[in-house]
Amino acid sequence: MKILITHPSGNRNFQYLAKSICFNKKHNIIFTSLNINTDNIYIKLLPKKFKNLLEARNYSKFKSTVQSLQPIYELIRLFLSRTYLGRSFDLWKKFFSENNFYKKFDEKSSKLIDKLNIQAVYAYEGSALETFKVAKKKKLYVFMKFLLITGDKKNIF
Repeated sequence: MKILITHPSGNRNFQYLAKSICFNKKHNIIFTSLNINTDNIYIKLLPKKFKNLLEARNYSKFKSTVQSLQPIYELIRLFLSRTYLGRSFDLWKKFFSENNFYKKFDEKSSKLIDKLNIQAVYAYEGSALETFKVAKKKKLYVFMKFLLITGDKKNIF
């Protein structure tokens, strides 16, 4: 089964999922906002703090196809989040907000599904609505990670 896995920021849980599903399988596809090979000589010249931040966006170890959907936007957002400039202006906060970031990623991801030969879509959190709508129209399997909070362990499922 060929699976599309999407996550805008590529958090740790997503990294583990991608590793388990895509590590040795060339036929799966990963969509993320930024895929950067940190073995690049120019990346090694960056300050350690920023280099470590980019290391989390390194998918070169996977044999699957990895597509960066909004690399410039994500680089600017990452840089601004670590500077005084990014924390001080409301305009920057609104334009580069996580909610706005997830919506843009979801829109781009959903537009690309029609061009792919896949059977299933696995998406995360706020970046899945439009993607799942398109996937359901194509009659694909859809999987979503969600958090279930309940006080009664007997009624979890």
